[in-house]
This record gives sequence, C-alpha cells and structure tokens, in this order.
Amino acid sequence: MVLSEPLAFAKDPEQLLKFALDCFSAGDFEQAESYATQSISLFNGTSAAYAYAVRGSVLTEQMLIEEAAKDFQQALVHFPFQIIFLQKLSKLAKTGNIVIKDILTRVVDEWLSQRPNDWQLAVILESFRWFNLSTFGVVETTPEGNLKGWVVSPNNTVLLEVDGRVIEHKCDLASPLLFSNDIGNGKNSFHIKLDVPFSNCRLGILGHGSLWGSPIRGMLYFSDANKVIPRSPLLNTNKVETVDILIPVYKGLEDTLRCLNSLYAAQSSNKTAMRIIVINDVSPEIELTEILKSHFAQGLIHLIERPFNVGFVGTINTGLSVDSDKDVILLNADTCVVGNWLDCLHNAAHSASDIATVTPITNNGELLSYPIAMKSNAMPSNEQIGLLDNLFSKFGSKNPLVIPTGVGFCLYIRREVLTKIGGLNEHLIYRGYGDETEFCLRAAAAGWKNVAALNVFVAHKGTVSFGDEKLALARRNNAQIYARYPHHKAQYQDYLRSNFLAELYRDVQRAWLATELPPFQLPLYLQSADDSTQNSALDNNPMLRLELDESTFPVLLKLTIKGVVGLAQIDYRFPEQCDELIQDLKNAAICYFVLCDLARWSTSFIEQLKACFNYQIQLNDEAGYCPRRYALVDGQVRCNEEVITLNTCNHCTTQLGPLVKDYQNVTDWKKRNQRWFEGAASISVSTEALAQRYRKQFCDISFLIYRFE
Repeated sequence: MVLSEPLAFAKDPEQLLKFALDCFSAGDFEQAESYATQSISLFNGTSAAYAYAVRGSVLTEQMLIEEAAKDFQQALVHFPFQIIFLQKLSKLAKTGNIVIKDILTRVVDEWLSQRPNDWQLAVILESFRWFNLSTFGVVETTPEGNLKGWVVSPNNTVLLEVDGRVIEHKCDLASPLLFSNDIGNGKNSFHIKLDVPFSNCRLGILGHGSLWGSPIRGMLYFSDANKVIPRSPLLNTNKVETVDILIPVYKGLEDTLRCLNSLYAAQSSNKTAMRIIVINDVSPEIELTEILKSHFAQGLIHLIERPFNVGFVGTINTGLSVDSDKDVILLNADTCVVGNWLDCLHNAAHSASDIATVTPITNNGELLSYPIAMKSNAMPSNEQIGLLDNLFSKFGSKNPLVIPTGVGFCLYIRREVLTKIGGLNEHLIYRGYGDETEFCLRAAAAGWKNVAALNVFVAHKGTVSFGDEKLALARRNNAQIYARYPHHKAQYQDYLRSNFLAELYRDVQRAWLATELPPFQLPLYLQSADDSTQNSALDNNPMLRLELDESTFPVLLKLTIKGVVGLAQIDYRFPEQCDELIQDLKNAAICYFVLCDLARWSTSFIEQLKACFNYQIQLNDEAGYCPRRYALVDGQVRCNEEVITLNTCNHCTTQLGPLVKDYQNVTDWKKRNQRWFEGAASISVSTEALAQRYRKQFCDISFLIYRFE
C-alpha cells in the first residue's frame, strides 16, 4: 500500500477504516491504530462503534488491554446490545485486570438495567464470573402478574419495597441455569405473588443495589397508593406555610455539607418554613452517612435511609411518598441557596392557580443558566452567590416567566400537581436524566404551567461536561420524551431563540462587572469580530475583549469577558449605547485599552476612549498608512513603497476603494494615525519587516517588535 492512497481519503471515514482493517490483517498494528483513530474522529453513531471495535482489536494485539477494553466499551455506547463487542470485552476481563473487570461490570449493569431478560445470554452469564459486584440479581413479571427472578448475595434474600413498605423474602428456589455456569449456590431463585394492589414495587439487596428489572409498575395510580397503604407522617412544623425540601444523597460530602449549611443559614431570612428531608440512597461514603445521622440527631434534618440503592429517580420518589400535604422542592445536594430564596419560589408558585413548577436562575441549569444559557457555567463562591442573588432580586421581575420545562437541580412543585399526576416516572426515565422534563411535560399536558422565578439565584455545581456514556443516556431518555411529547423539541428551541432573559442577564452582568472586575486591573483588547489576534493567548486567563460586529442590525459592540465567574458577554448598540459602554469600562477599572485594528474602528469612538483611558496599539497590517490595508495594488501585487507618491496612493485608493473606516484622503488618514501613534503608551508590530515599513512612513515614532500568538 502506498502512502498516497490513505492521504487521498483523509476525510473519508469508511476508506480510513478499510485501510485500518487492511493494515491489521497485514500485521501493521501501529498504522492500523492510526487509521482507526482517524475514522473514529469522523464517524458517529453505529459507524463509530465499528471503528472503536477495530481499534480495540488492534490494541488487544498490542497487549494494551486496558485501552482496548475502553474502546469496546465505547463501541457499546455508540451501538448498544451488540453481543460481539461484549464478547471481546468479556474475553479481556478473563485476564483478571481490575480496571477491565470494572469496565465490564459497568457495561453489563447498563445493559441489564435496560434489557433485564438478556441475563440468560451466554456471554452475560459468562461475564458474571468476572464481575466486580458480589451481589446482583434480576426480577421480571410473569403473565399472571407475579414476580420471579434470582439473587446472588451472602444470605440469598431480596427486599421488596411496595409503595413504602419493606418486606424481606428468602430466595431458595432452584436456579439450574445459574448453577451450571458456576453462579450462586443452586438455590438463588424466587417466585412471589403480591396480593395487595400497589402503584410501585422496587426490589433490591439490603445495603446494595436494585435488581435489574426493578421497579415494577403496579395497577394503582400514584395518588391512590396512600389510600391503600397508610404512612407514618414526619414531624410537622408549627408554621402554616411549610415546604418540604427533598435532598437525595449518594456521594459528595463537601458538596452536601455546603448545601445543608446554606439551608440552615437561610432559614431566618424566609417567612416560609422549610422541612429538610434528606434521603440517603445507600451512600458508600461512611463519613457522609455518619454526619447525616448526626444532623438528624440534632434535629436539623429528617433522614430517610434507603435499604438499597435505587438511583436518583427512585430516591426522589421515596421522598415524595412521605405522607405530606406540603409543597415540595427537589434540591440537588450540590446546590447552594442564600437569602429569601424559599419565599421567592413559594410566592412565584402561588402567584397563579395554574402553576405547577418553579425553577430559579442558576449558573448551571440548562435554559436558565447564567450568564450563558445551555452551558455549565462556573460555580460561584459563597460570597458571590449572595451578591448575584441580590442582583437578580434587584433586576428580576417578581412576575414569573413561563418556560417549556423546569430544571431538576432546584424544582419547586405544588402539592396539588403531585396529587393529580403523581411523581417522577421511574419506568420511562432511566438513571435520572430528563426525569424532571418528563414530569413537567406531563403537568403541562394536564393544563399546568412551568415557570421560572427571575428574582432569585440558586447556585448549582453540577456536571461540568458529559462523557460519552452520559450523552448516550441523555439521547436515550430524550428519545423517549420526544416520542411521548413530540411538540416539546420545537417548543424548547423556540424558547431559546426568543432569548427572553437577554435584558435581565445584561443588567445583572453590567452591575456584576463593576463588582468583580476592578481587582483584576485588566486591559481591554479592541478587535473586529473576524479578528482572532490575541484570542488563543488569552482565552484561558481573565481577559476583556471588545468586538465590533457589523454583520448584525443594529451594529453591535460586544464586550466579551472570559475567566471571571458570572460574566460572559454584554452587547451595546452602536453608536447609541457607547456612553453606557464607556461608563461600564470605567466601573470595571480597566488599566488601558489595546487597539488591534486601525481600519475598522470609528474615529469618534476611539477618540471617546482615548479621552478616558491610556492605550496601546498593535499593528498586523499596513492600515496605518495604506487605506487599502495591505499595500497591494491592482492584481494583488505589493506596492513599491520606495517610489510611491501621495498622488499614486490617492489614485490607487480612488480606483480600488478604501478598506478602512472614516477614510477621506491619504493625508488626513496618516495625520489621524500619526496623532494616535503619538498618544499611545506603546506601539507593537508583528514583524521586523512591517516595523521597517512603518518607520519609513512615521520617522519619529518608535515601533516595537511583538510576535502575536
């Protein structure tokens, strides 16, 4: 094979994958890995799965078995339930490698969580031998409505949680298929007949996880379950207006304590009372569990300790099943509240009779993320959270905004809604991605509204980025939601395009800029929208950049702030809002501005800036003396500056047209720039050759050489 062949198909993933297979067959594993990697970067979906599998096979031959196992895992992420991929992964696990056994365990757990009846497949039965789990099992419903399955655990018992009641059942029926595959003791099966009507039945192993196939949906509706199975109420508060705060906990000691401490601190700032209910979903963190018990003993929280792990949705529903007539707030354990947050949410929820849910503004909450929507913005410090909440309280309307769906990090739900439509859907939504969306859409379908409270800010740490597994899970759950509510996707996109929060976010950012930026003493870089100078060098550090965007109407000045929590971009209409911009720059205490493009900026605007701030100039072209910017004459030939005259310059510009703003004639253009050069603290030029050309045009000006990144 000649090198020119793959180069010719550098953008064709199918050809690259073919080359990878050819090299693999020829024993050229290094080249095969290279081509497979290139094809992975170009493929998506099922095609990407095969590319990962090919590279995994190549890595296996190179004895890079952990990397190979990760590739087979990715193959299953992109193309789930493919037995051949699982077979290759299971074969690698036979080496006893702990990392690979852990990968296999996660993959099979994911597989059986969605398709529990597949446990009888030979490859899955074989995989059980290499598991990192010591306890696991399966449950399914028989045609008669009974429950059957099996459990592998030290005492061979299964826990049934039927609408809140927990029952222990011994598993002592024969399990020949398991036993013939060296799994269990031969008597691991169970068969259970439930005579009591129920709405939801979960099965699991004490202190461990749920069985694959759990939960089981019953015939009762959620709201009827309390009528059949009486519950013991938690302690009531003396205040009439009380809201239950449900906090599901699994891991994260530091985040959980921060959340709880913020709730304790905010209690005195709210007229509405809160009853804090923490649900411990069998946390593996012993210290976290002990601290929760301590807070419970001190009367700070009500604590529900689940007998077995059921995941986020099941944990929330455990809290919702508590006998209560109170409104509830689903609050993630990695949030932080301040001030009168509860009063604001409560008031918004009861501002109209048809409101189902209320969500506050946050830094990390999809369509309500600040300062950039649909982004995981950085978590503010405790002090910053209080200041941001004050700003939203000042600028945000007390009238809630109708939104297509609430967001689950902090979701206020009115009790009437729960009574009528039930809790979260454990059967449709897997592992808790999109659960609040399905609930909110179900509420909307029943005639309720989901709203945002614009005068309150609740911080949310959240997940900064989604891995491939989580993205695949989100796609799976979203597909379920879109199938049931086909209008939702278009409705959501319409909301985002409408950008209802733009003015509020702009007001908050302008005020926040005056608070946060002065300590940084940042320079301001002036660029046109299509100029990337300085971007790469400064993107990872605190920076200020002003862009002139003439592609929009009206023309905008875009002030971009990077590396500072709570700030992103503030737009100013040009020229109407120039005075606002200059005042904001004064409030930000910029140390100077850097003019990076002489050609694109309005003379009057630069003069306004010069009157207020010191400045530097950076030169990347000949615009300082050539109105054509690049010293090019007709035919794109470089101008011979040795023999050029003023008349020649004027003729060239008249014939070809100027490429600079506010141009009148060459003489006035050079005089303006001479004046700007004389007032600049420094003038940097990108190359020595360009500096020499400028020195000939402006003999008394000092030009420094600075190579821009």
